[in-house]
This record gives sequence, structure tokens and C-alpha cells, in this order.
Amino acid sequence: MARTGGSAHPAARDPTPLTARVFAALCDGRFHSGEQLARSLGVSRSAIWKAAGALRELGATLHAVRNRGYRLASASEPLDAAKIRERLARDVRQPTFAAVRPPGRPPPPTACCSGAPTRPPP
Repeated sequence: MARTGGSAHPAARDPTPLTARVFAALCDGRFHSGEQLARSLGVSRSAIWKAAGALRELGATLHAVRNRGYRLASASEPLDAAKIRERLARDVRQPTFAAVRPPGRPPPPTACCSGAPTRPPP
């Protein structure tokens, strides 16, 4: 699929991982052809096939039907950090050290572990 002249497809410059973009496109639960997905995301059908495989590896139930395309087993909504933060209470979004540790209580001890064996003190 050679492209001639002009700049790359705008969706191809999206910094969001292709797997996430394919998931977002399939969230409506309807079938989408690999060709249509490839065109709208500015990638090859092979890249869509690989992203579909990655979604399966991540645990998504994805149906692939010849001459119909790909779809998620059920409609879903992709996670959106901005929407999640917006719905969290203010004290959860911006915790302070005092909110994490009750007043008057010293900070918990910290430890650093490594795989190296140690000897007990003499």
C-alpha cells in the first residue's frame, strides 16, 4: 500500500499505541472490517491483524469473522485518565502527606531488599 506525495495519514502520527486505538474503534461492539480500520487509523491491514492479536493476549474477547471484520464480544468503553480523574473526589486526586499518614504518627520504616545474601550481625 504505497502512499504517494503529501504527508502521512493524521491518525498515523497519533502517539496512542495502535492496540489502544484499535480497541477504542471496536468499543461500540459492531463489526469493523480490517480494511476500514486500517484506512481510518492510517496503518496496514497487517498492523490491524497484529493489534487484534495483542488485544487477545491482553485478555479481550475479540471476534474475527471473514467478510465481516473484527468486533469485541461486548461493547465497552476504553479507559480515559482524564475522565477517571474528573470523577474522583478531590482529596483522592491530590492526596497530601497528611491525608496519607495520620497526624503524630511517624513515617513507616523503609527497607531495601536485594537478591544478595547477607550475614546476621555478630
